[in-house]
Amino acid sequence: MSDTALFWIVALTIGIPIAVVVVARAATARHHRRLRRYGRTVQAHVSSLGTDPGDEMSSPTYWAKVQYDDDGNFVTTRVSISRAEYDRFREGTRVLVTYLPGMPTSARRLEELVR
Repeated sequence: MSDTALFWIVALTIGIPIAVVVVARAATARHHRRLRRYGRTVQAHVSSLGTDPGDEMSSPTYWAKVQYDDDGNFVTTRVSISRAEYDRFREGTRVLVTYLPGMPTSARRLEELVR
């Protein structure tokens, strides 16, 4: 195998995963900027809690299904939460979420409200 071929195999093996991570982080950062700039904050309540198991490379992720009113439309969506919130929240817990108008399932949890 030539040195050039070996170089390209190594470069692509390392470069493609790095590019995927960079693009994914940029998209997440853009979404968070849009939420901060254009987002609408509403009160929601937790309708259910769950986890997605991790594998040998990652830990489990925790989520809550929340329900809220978007200008007369009842919306249910899933938001990521921390392990501590997963342990603390119950069905009916009130939270503030922010979402992009026109994209109601884009919600992110902001903070828990006192019952």
